[in-house]
Amino acid sequence: MATFKQIILVITNSRGASQAFVTDDFQYLLLKEAIALIKRGVLKGVHLVNGLSGTYIRSNNNNAKEDNLVSLSVPAGSLSKQIKLPEENERVSLYADAYGKFLEKKFKRDELVYISGIARIPKKDVIKRLRPLLNAINLAAEKYEVDPNLLAAILIDEIARVGPDDLLDVLGKMGIVDTTVGLAQIRMSTARDLIKKRYYSADPNISQSELYDLLLDDKVSVQVAAA
Repeated sequence: MATFKQIILVITNSRGASQAFVTDDFQYLLLKEAIALIKRGVLKGVHLVNGLSGTYIRSNNNNAKEDNLVSLSVPAGSLSKQIKLPEENERVSLYADAYGKFLEKKFKRDELVYISGIARIPKKDVIKRLRPLLNAINLAAEKYEVDPNLLAAILIDEIARVGPDDLLDVLGKMGIVDTTVGLAQIRMSTARDLIKKRYYSADPNISQSELYDLLLDDKVSVQVAAA
């Protein structure tokens, strides 16, 4: 028996075109992936429309505003900030709250990290991510003369706020948005600026895609965060 999914968040580009989607089971889909699910009859409440420049996803006609793709949309250019401060945008706030409830069904309350009363990530995921990096954190803190506990706290906060939203990383690699990337959620423009100022050793002319891949390395992310 098929399991149906419903879109709860739409990410749009600067022209308002839908680029990526989040489903109610927190699967993150690029446009082509969403189209494939619709063709399989898995995504409910939407249909495909063929236009001159490609295939588009549209809401089925009904009177419900809450599942209309327009009302579910958030511009990619502002999503990076809003996902960390969901209370600033109603749609992102609803998404963050839904994800928190999704986590609470899978874990006990004392097994989760909460920010502003909303579950953001399982504690075990934070520990799993940081434990192999304790030496790297201490080395980076010593190199850049910062408190290792403060650096670790910054990393924990960033990990918790971003939660599962690797969709931002996908958009960043596509060049759609100057997104935050990796363990420390470093903004790509900030990382490039630090490289140009020689706070971190890398090719100043590194491409966007290469910079993205570099920042995905946890040890590099720790070094750049400390810088």
